[in-house]
Parts: sequence; C-alpha cells; structure tokens
Amino acid sequence: PERRPLVSLGFPRRIDTITLAAVPRPPVEFRSVSALSENRVRAIMRSDHRYYGPLNRSDEILMGYIVAIRKCCVIFSNPDFGDRTERFTQAHEVGHLMRDLRVHIPNIDQLDLFKTEAEVALTMPRDLPGTIPMDGPGPTPRPLRKDPREVYANLFAAEFLMPRAEVRRLAGNIRDEQERVETLMETFLVSRTAARVRLKMLGFFGGEEPAMMLFDLAD
Repeated sequence: PERRPLVSLGFPRRIDTITLAAVPRPPVEFRSVSALSENRVRAIMRSDHRYYGPLNRSDEILMGYIVAIRKCCVIFSNPDFGDRTERFTQAHEVGHLMRDLRVHIPNIDQLDLFKTEAEVALTMPRDLPGTIPMDGPGPTPRPLRKDPREVYANLFAAEFLMPRAEVRRLAGNIRDEQERVETLMETFLVSRTAARVRLKMLGFFGGEEPAMMLFDLAD
C-alpha cells in the first residue's frame, strides 16, 4: 500500500496538513474568502477549476462551504468571523467530507465507468452561527436546525481540534473555570464559545450553559 508522510499531531492542529494526509485523493484545497456566498463559490470554481456544472445561486453570507467533484475538493471558509471561528468552520467542513461526501465521490481509477456521476458536484453549506446544536435537540431560546449531519460535523470539529483526552489532561489540572477556558483557547486556537462548550460537554461546567453553540460571531 502507498505510504503516507507522517503528520505531526501537536497543538494547535494544522487542519490542512492533517486533511491532505488523510484524504490524498481527490486533493483537498482550503480557500479563505471574505463575504463568502454561493455565488462567490460559483465564480471561484469556474475561474480556478474550470467547473461549469450546477451550483446553487445565492448572495446570502455563509461561514463555510464545501464542493467535492472528481478532480478536487475545495473547502471554503469565511474569515470575517475571526481566525479562530474560521478554524472551527474548516474542521466542520472536513467532517462533512469524511461522513457525507467522500463515499459518493467515484474512485479516481474508475472515472470512465462513472463519467456522469463523476461530474456531479457534492456540496454542503455552513450558514450563519446560532443555528446548530452541539448535543442534538434540547431546550434553548434560539431556533435549532435538527440536522444530524450538522450535529455530527460540529462534534467532528470539536474532537479534531480539541481531543477529549487532551482537554481532560489540561483542564483536570486547573481549578479556576476562567483559566480553563483561556487555556483551551490558546492551546487549540479556538473561540471562547468553542472552549466553553467543549468543557461543558466533557463535564467541567455544571448547571445551565446558555451558549451551547459552537459558532459565534467573534473570537
């Protein structure tokens, strides 16, 4: 079998490096695009990848978007929400690639047998924050999109960036709650909300936690 280069799993994790090692084909490209929308995705795919197949049309601002076709996979992320939130968005889209899209991409060695299917673009948008729960449906003042694919992608991103064993090792040695949050933020380069939710999920916060969303508008 083909040998893949060893990848450092130190923290903060390099999302692009690990993804490229785990998914060598089709090659995965990361693009940071301000004011991201489906129309901007269409323009970039046509300009940079000569892809003229069907893609959705919309100027609605998105946090992230993934396009997977036989020749490439492009993960778009919006930097306008802050560097740390953008990292989580990128990991979220990698979760979609691994669970929802990759299994439907025809094998690159069998393209002649699947020509029609190979030209189909597989997409998954990541819309604005405050809509996707981390732990499934539950009481909250905000509206929820109860889509198991989105819940999975958030859980994947949380584990990718903040593995539970490492979180428990770090947080278990810190008594102050605020210091725990800040330690996770700096170790894993995640937003304050992402750090708080991860700690909540792993049992480090008791009582009600109002911000049970892993997307926020600021770092």
